[in-house]
Amino acid sequence: MQRQLIIPGTFLLLIGLLLGTVLDSFNSPAIASDAHVAGVQHGMLMILIGLAWSYSDPGRTAALSAYSIVVG
Repeated sequence: MQRQLIIPGTFLLLIGLLLGTVLDSFNSPAIASDAHVAGVQHGMLMILIGLAWSYSDPGRTAALSAYSIVVG
């Protein structure tokens, strides 16, 4: 389950960072900046949850929990 959270989290973090490099090319840089910050924060959160996954014991609902985190 760790890999199922860390890989999408890394992808989201990288997309957020790439968005930050082209903020001035958008019609509304303020909205693009908000999307950049949200992408970076949520990507880091998913990576941290993936790293802490081995310390938790979600039991039988592990797959559903991981899926809910990625989709959310």
